[in-house]
Amino acid sequence: VQREACGALQALAVQHVAGARHVLDNDGMMLCLEAIVSCSNEGVGTAACRALTALKCAGTPAVAEESGSEDEEEEQWRGRLRQEHERALGWCEQELKGRVLSGDRVVLQSLLSAIAILLDDSAVRPSGTGLVEPVVVAMQLFPSQARVQVPSSNVLFRLTAGHPARGDAVKLAAFHGGIGALCQAMRDLPCDGELQRLAVGALRNIAFGNDAYKTLAVRASGASVTIQAMLRFSRDPVLQEHALGALTSLCDTVGRAAACARLGGIMAITSAMRRHAKFGRIAELGCIILCMFCDDALLQQQIVRSGALAIAKTLSRTGTKEARRWGCELLRDLTDSTS
Repeated sequence: VQREACGALQALAVQHVAGARHVLDNDGMMLCLEAIVSCSNEGVGTAACRALTALKCAGTPAVAEESGSEDEEEEQWRGRLRQEHERALGWCEQELKGRVLSGDRVVLQSLLSAIAILLDDSAVRPSGTGLVEPVVVAMQLFPSQARVQVPSSNVLFRLTAGHPARGDAVKLAAFHGGIGALCQAMRDLPCDGELQRLAVGALRNIAFGNDAYKTLAVRASGASVTIQAMLRFSRDPVLQEHALGALTSLCDTVGRAAACARLGGIMAITSAMRRHAKFGRIAELGCIILCMFCDDALLQQQIVRSGALAIAKTLSRTGTKEARRWGCELLRDLTDSTS
């Protein structure tokens, strides 16, 4: 009954603004969440999460405004949807904390998936920092379980970026063992592309700008699992950008750079730059890392042999503003080594 009811709510709401708003008016979001915890059933959890996703359209305009001005009613509905997300997130936090040690994997994985959906709204993320500890505990209790590890990594990825309280979330993730849990998940599920993308993104967010967290990530073999993900999923530009961002933090000393090179890092970096030079900040980040590595003469020679000189020449002429700047820097470093 609960599965079919959640399916009916999804059907009412999907791509139908009026239907989604009617479901919200009748407390449909909370009914879906209650169905998750009342029925330890994967079908119910999946249907409830699909309904939650469909309800997000309640905050979109029902009819395009000819004047282009924002209608007051639409703004009210966006605020209403944000309030519903905050209420639902608080409820999920209490349920997760109370159930994380119960051993009921099915309920936990559905709760985690629902939380990840709610956190799509970056405005509610500051109120979700209390989720970090129980999410890490769930990852530690259910190793190698993709249905737990993927949404958990998603939650950590979203909580550690894109909102004013990200610093608190990062601190909690590092303190409660989130770095180790993410790296272990990447080792346990090396062929799960979604897991690898989310986990390396969360690792990037946590390690950024803090020497203590960088050290924790290095000790947890963060560079190794990041490079392995780059090599295995070379066609995934989002993963490649996250990974390059992570490596700028994890390989910021000569010793760490040398270790990265031994693991195949230079090949992974230059491969990403060749394949995805126009995507996001890949070209810029790749050049930054290679410039860092050029502080070591032996690594500099390895970079030249990898074909990075040709990449730097191309970027110095045709890249975006920042990519051209760093392409010129890398070209200068590599030209000095060959002269």
